[in-house]
Amino acid sequence: MRDILILIGLSLVSLIVGTMIYFLSDGKNIVSRQTATSNQAASIVAFAPIVSGLDSSVTKRKNYLVTSSAQLTELWKMFSSNGTPPAVDFVASNIIAVFAGEKPTAGYTISVSKIKDSDTRMVTVLLSRPDKNCVLTQALTAPYQIIKIPKSTLPLNHTDISTTTPCLNK
Repeated sequence: MRDILILIGLSLVSLIVGTMIYFLSDGKNIVSRQTATSNQAASIVAFAPIVSGLDSSVTKRKNYLVTSSAQLTELWKMFSSNGTPPAVDFVASNIIAVFAGEKPTAGYTISVSKIKDSDTRMVTVLLSRPDKNCVLTQALTAPYQIIKIPKSTLPLNHTDISTTTPCLNK
């Protein structure tokens, strides 16, 4: 029972942190990273979280850009989700899915913290891991987040930022 309460608590903390990042931030596969400084002024891109969780079937760190309903249907099979994916107008929007890969315990999360447009569309992904002294549920997890973004013709890049989450049980 204690392990379940810890897992629920960590899930709530992850949700709260993700929401805070969303509201406090400067508001095919994504495979490349930013390597050059942009000459254009960057503009913040608004995005809408669709779903996040800890139980995907993706075992390696991956990002996906989804540009059609058929791709979204396939993506929806990568995590435990009841029902069908949401309706998305792919003329105006795309979907980004970020997967942390398989992790050895609870306490790991992944989320998009901000998106900026300049010469490229830069997606900043926050990867959080628990402090090494935390008492955690010993169960495999595979964190993910799926968001909706406005469609763009800009090349898509990402950067990962790793953080450590303090223990709740100290």
